[in-house]
Amino acid sequence: MGEEAVVAGDGHTGSSGRETAICCLECGRQWTDRRERWRVYAYDGHDSQEPETGAYCPSCATREFGDSGDADLHRDPSESQ
Repeated sequence: MGEEAVVAGDGHTGSSGRETAICCLECGRQWTDRRERWRVYAYDGHDSQEPETGAYCPSCATREFGDSGDADLHRDPSESQ
């Protein structure tokens, strides 16, 4: 058996009626390991007025956007002085 892709909506179907695999916008790799933390960013759509979203694997997200800043989420705010 091969790896199964993680699908958008945790297996629910989208408006097209099909499950959609989540793939990295940069390298095209599919998200197959639910334990792996990917990042999703919203950005202005190319030709539409609606914002779009893009998923990035950990390697590409770090290369494109830097450290995720998870350490800041768990830091005591009183220590920031």
